[in-house]
Amino acid sequence: METCTAEFQRLANQVELPVGIETDRFALICVVAYFVVTAIVWIQALPSYLAARDGLTPEGNPIGWLPYSLGTAVLSIAIVSAAYRGRASARNKGRTMAGIERKVAPA
Repeated sequence: METCTAEFQRLANQVELPVGIETDRFALICVVAYFVVTAIVWIQALPSYLAARDGLTPEGNPIGWLPYSLGTAVLSIAIVSAAYRGRASARNKGRTMAGIERKVAPA
């Protein structure tokens, strides 16, 4: 139970970050994978999308909404980059306070 409490205390303190957070790239990898797959799908479907009439492609399939797809891709990139920028600024702030580097003890 003591380890769990220490973890929450480290997360609550804005200067000290959890151990290993600098190498956490899960969100970044997910957004890049989402963006690559979405781009491939839309590039492949773009000729049919541009030839569509009344919301249907020449093959009779309903079209997707390109502005929505572009918006979600841009928003995903913005949110993840803001999250990583926030981590870097908090980490740098903790290291430069009073001219000493602060270390986080392992839980």
